[in-house]
Amino acid sequence: MLRKKVSELSVLKSLYYMIASGISISDACSELAMRLKDRKMAEKLIIISGLMSKEGYTFSDAMEQVDMCRNYIFIIRIGEKTGNLIETLKDVISSIEEIDRVQKKVKSSLYYPVGVIIFSILVAFGLIIVLKKILEGLNFPGTEDMLAYKIGWFLVDNKIVIFAIYIAAVVFLGYVFKKNIDKIPMVKNIYANISIGQAFKMVSLGLTSGLSPSEAFSFAAHVVKGVWSDIFETFAMETRERNVYDVMEELEQYMQPESYIVLRSKIKSGDMSAGFNMIGREYMSSAIQRLDAFSPFVTMFAFLFVAMQIAVVMSPIWVIIISFMSKVTSMSGGRI
Repeated sequence: MLRKKVSELSVLKSLYYMIASGISISDACSELAMRLKDRKMAEKLIIISGLMSKEGYTFSDAMEQVDMCRNYIFIIRIGEKTGNLIETLKDVISSIEEIDRVQKKVKSSLYYPVGVIIFSILVAFGLIIVLKKILEGLNFPGTEDMLAYKIGWFLVDNKIVIFAIYIAAVVFLGYVFKKNIDKIPMVKNIYANISIGQAFKMVSLGLTSGLSPSEAFSFAAHVVKGVWSDIFETFAMETRERNVYDVMEELEQYMQPESYIVLRSKIKSGDMSAGFNMIGREYMSSAIQRLDAFSPFVTMFAFLFVAMQIAVVMSPIWVIIISFMSKVTSMSGGRI
């Protein structure tokens, strides 16, 4: 039995292995549906199987009806028409896996501060317990009138309320962070590179599956946003009548010189699909490099956050000790 929640990628991989083994797509869908604990996904597969076996739908058309693998339906449809469905599914799976791998690494790095904050809350709570023991040990004549001593006992006596407020504030800030994470310039650039890389890989995948350059560029335009979406749309229109090699001149201003030269060389040699796939990988590698550059800032933030909490919680102790040492010094005439 597969796990309860099943991703579209997992289902697509299972179907690929079954179809490649000679099982019909309709039978593969129904057999897999019987073994899934994820009822929602199982229902989709049952519908796909029924549409194909009873109503004559193609695999891609049936997938479109249940809104499955939305971004790759066009590619799968081309694979069906060209009789290259198995290889097309293999390429689609490879592309999804690579994109998921990069995105998971980005998310895991961005959620690192959340783990640090949770850990720091536990550390701070433990320090409050230590603070109580220290305050009990510093109960000398006169210390009970010190403001720092009173603040220390206030923290100890109200630790539950203070930490409840603190946790609520952390949850709120975490919610705001999650909602606005894509607006952080560095994060925005990382996701932009992933999106651009995905678009270039879609062009490669489209060409491999039998799409014309114009169709491949049009397909990629729906994967990316902003200026690159406009660029791919423009290429889609211009490559209907012009050679891809000639149209590529307009791409020079948006790419690194060496990448542009290599891509043109690949197109000129007739290895167009490999060229676009290479550029897609390059953009995704750039996203990982940007992420690696972002990590030191996250680590520094985590260190400062923990250090700040320790300083705040233990500040009454420092003040009491300094005040106590000052009194001892004054009483001894400056000699200890």
